[in-house]
Amino acid sequence: KKPKISYVHLDEMGSFVWPLIDGNRSITDISVFVSEHFGEKAEPLYERLAKFFQILESYHFVSVNK
Repeated sequence: KKPKISYVHLDEMGSFVWPLIDGNRSITDISVFVSEHFGEKAEPLYERLAKFFQILESYHFVSVNK
């Protein structure tokens, strides 16, 4: 059974990205916001975002359209 409420610890970048996930923005769109906010600190940007979304998808928090 899945609990009604799940508590998940997100790092600084995950906390920034989570509210940007709205069903309309692509990972590429989100990467622009992340790059502007974190700069070099976000690198390797695409690899980190891809892994973050893979984890979210594995927990069924999001579904990724490929």
